[in-house]
Amino acid sequence: MEQNEIIKQLRNKSGLSLEELANKSGLSANMLWHLEKGDRVGTIETLKKLSSFYNVSLDYITNNSFRSTLIDDFISGLVRDGIIKDSTNIPPEIERQILDLIKLKIKNLK
Repeated sequence: MEQNEIIKQLRNKSGLSLEELANKSGLSANMLWHLEKGDRVGTIETLKKLSSFYNVSLDYITNNSFRSTLIDDFISGLVRDGIIKDSTNIPPEIERQILDLIKLKIKNLK
């Protein structure tokens, strides 16, 4: 299931209209409409608000795509900065450590 479908499903299960969700979550109805339609991908802050509102994990609301994107972006940055040379042979344990670091950074955004 795609992120937009998950967001719409959560709202429908809660029985809220877009306007009601906007009022309760602090997000604009227009932004929520675009997220549900799939026109936009939510920012970390937006997705955190929704995951907190619905009491679900960020991984759930993004269907785990958020995790892969964060790791890929982080590793690309390490390659770009010359910190690592080959991003194709990173062991799973190092990927887990990178994910833990990213989770810590996200937690500190709160």
